[in-house]
Amino acid sequence: MNTPGDPSSSSTPQHSLLPNVQPTLEQNNRVSVWHLPSDISQSRLGGRTSPSNACTLIALQLIELIERRNLHFATTHTPLSLPPRVLRAHAGAESQPTTTTCIRYVIGTFVEAIIDGNEAHAHAAKTRKPEEQNFTIPDAIKAMMRPLTEIDFCMVTGPFAVQVPHFIRIALRSPSLLPLDRIHFVLIAFERTVLLVADRRTNSLIVLDSHLHGVTCAVTTGAVVAAAHLSDLSTLFHWMGDYIFPESRSPNFVQEFEISTVTYAGTSRDCVEESRGGFSSFTRPPPVPPVPPVLLMRPMPIFISSWCDKENEPPGSSHEQSMQQPLKKTIKRSADSSDLAPLGSSNNKRVRSGSDATTTVADHSD
Repeated sequence: MNTPGDPSSSSTPQHSLLPNVQPTLEQNNRVSVWHLPSDISQSRLGGRTSPSNACTLIALQLIELIERRNLHFATTHTPLSLPPRVLRAHAGAESQPTTTTCIRYVIGTFVEAIIDGNEAHAHAAKTRKPEEQNFTIPDAIKAMMRPLTEIDFCMVTGPFAVQVPHFIRIALRSPSLLPLDRIHFVLIAFERTVLLVADRRTNSLIVLDSHLHGVTCAVTTGAVVAAAHLSDLSTLFHWMGDYIFPESRSPNFVQEFEISTVTYAGTSRDCVEESRGGFSSFTRPPPVPPVPPVLLMRPMPIFISSWCDKENEPPGSSHEQSMQQPLKKTIKRSADSSDLAPLGSSNNKRVRSGSDATTTVADHSD
């Protein structure tokens, strides 16, 4: 049995097993991308041979792990137009400079989230019909049984690389979210879910996609981590449209997306005691007791047009047009809280994600 001081109980040997992945600079050197090996993806990790529909649960598990471990991200490229500065905490000048996280820890956290998400999906899927293996975000939160709260969501239609970053900017300007160091966006597009993390301390947006990529291409890669400065938001989403969601470039696919803001509502003690680097398998936790949260964030409107400056509105459309239905739908939750009824919409269901959908553009799913 390992003792706390025993080197064999340290997380270092576990992290030494992780690949040493070097970033590539893409989109005119504005986006840093870490392409992980194909065996680090939701459908192949741990020798798995069957497809995985757990991407939504994996994204939610990532939110908890990132907050528990207080991970901060930085890009490998800083825009030349920005003056160099020391990254300081928001609370005051006496705070310590922000310490960014080594990519090995990020990859290790990603691996844990994939393991836990796949296990949680397998457990929850036992009680669901075969045609209900894909989860809405409310369903996934229930299945994870973790202290996570969905603050708000919106349904977006239109060009992916134009409309989605527009609504991300709206949320970033929301006064309700200003206290948060990190804002987590769960994005569902073309039946696949990815996690976006806006890190205010490092002014970066991180993309974490757990799917297998390039199945029909000569080179197959696994999960992907990408990062860009917030000033390069549009560039990052153009990259995502090319690499992660190639369907967005095709007129044959309906351009509809769901963006949700989800926050971790655990305790300060949770975050202090969580170590970095364990690879324990998922254990179904007991229901979370009512405990004082780190920062209580209740469901509230976030995607409100007044937060967004006109200078950042989608090109070719007025600010008012960008907020017309069905881009942002005022919603009312149904009694069972699993579905919703967008006002003025014939589609009364939340978007489900997780299927191993294939596309005629390229197979970027598992």
